[in-house]
Amino acid sequence: MEIGLGWHVLTRAGRQIANHNGQTGGYHAFLGVDPSRGANVLVLANSATNIDDIGLHLIDPGLPLKHPGPR
Repeated sequence: MEIGLGWHVLTRAGRQIANHNGQTGGYHAFLGVDPSRGANVLVLANSATNIDDIGLHLIDPGLPLKHPGPR
């Protein structure tokens, strides 16, 4: 994982997936971009729970979802 101009850049199978996230006031956002495939995803949640794994999984289904664990 690298970082460039505030974007996280994940290199996977020769492709670069750029993403950025944020959280404020109990809300969370994730934006992911895979320019080589023309794939983009935006995930918004009304929860402070980290949703990065959901966004990355939507961009690349080979990336695993985290188990939510007990509440």
